[in-house]
Amino acid sequence: MPKYLEAAVTIFIAVGISANSIAWCQASLDSGSQRRNHALSIRSKQPEFRVGEEIAIEVTFTNTSEKPVLAAPVLPTAEVSYKLDVRDEKGDPVPETSYGRKLRAGKDDSGRETVTVFQTAPLRYLQPGESIKEQIVLNKLYDLSKPGAYTVQAQAQSDNEGKAKSNRFTITIKAGASK
Repeated sequence: MPKYLEAAVTIFIAVGISANSIAWCQASLDSGSQRRNHALSIRSKQPEFRVGEEIAIEVTFTNTSEKPVLAAPVLPTAEVSYKLDVRDEKGDPVPETSYGRKLRAGKDDSGRETVTVFQTAPLRYLQPGESIKEQIVLNKLYDLSKPGAYTVQAQAQSDNEGKAKSNRFTITIKAGASK
């Protein structure tokens, strides 16, 4: 393997390990009780969008424990920090975009492995009651090109128990190109 590729792979692995460690710290559960040490909420600035318009949601991660929690947002996007459940009016999962599949699966449309490098903001402690707000552009990850109502819910990426889910909210996409 060429030296420049070895260096790139090493950097990616180091960044990946760091990001996974941080995500785990963000979503860790207080093992001494049933109370989680974090809460998630999501919202959009508006309930309606036009086909083709950027659909940004804000994800808020709040420390609900009585102790500081180690956390760091992923820059420039929160796309890798949270699992999203996006469903259409029938309750069916909305298909991912090519970019969304590549980000989630680490493979392009032909099945070849891909490398996506992200960085995290400096580690810091969230004090009790303190929050981090991050943004996700939904239609970068999911095919929201058809008019209709869609429900969205987020979950911390490393929360395997599935208990710390955000609120569920609905956005409506109207026909007609965005301005």
